Amino acid sequence: MTAPHNPRIALGELETTVLRVAEPPLLALGLEVVHVEIESARGGRIVRFFLDLPGAVATSTEGARITVDDLTRATRELDVLFDVEDVVPGSWTLEVSSPGLDRPLGRRADFEAHLGQEARLETTAPVGGRKRWTGRLLDLEGDAVGIEVDGVRHAVPITELRKAHLKFDYSSLAGGAKKPSAQRAGHA
Repeated sequence: MTAPHNPRIALGELETTVLRVAEPPLLALGLEVVHVEIESARGGRIVRFFLDLPGAVATSTEGARITVDDLTRATRELDVLFDVEDVVPGSWTLEVSSPGLDRPLGRRADFEAHLGQEARLETTAPVGGRKRWTGRLLDLEGDAVGIEVDGVRHAVPITELRKAHLKFDYSSLAGGAKKPSAQRAGHA
């Protein structure tokens, strides 16, 4: 049986390598990689994994959810793996988290699961004269996601996306809470 066609957004060479090495042991732990990103930081790199349970849909209020224990097990596994395999050159900090409310959309299946929701997309190069879109995810046509911006549908190839994530409406929370500021912790 062949795996379903599930293209990912554009990843850099190092991100692709890290994903290839990390995915099998994470799947063995019962976790799947929603997205991986690597960014340069003072003194090295930040290797950031967004994990979930296979087939989990973040909008559901029922069913199994990834736990802190799951993330702790994944962090320990990846930390040892990256040290032994020397996948990331130089100094690095590992961050492992759930996808969160502003869930990254890294694969075709992520876009399918969140049709009708607001999202922000950014491409590696201009598509139709622009690189950034904020709007409602409409549909999937082949390997392109349809997004409505100001009443106009745009088709954006998934493999041309550099970044994609849901746009959570924090004002919908009780008391109109604002988006929490990013907090980072890790080790080198």
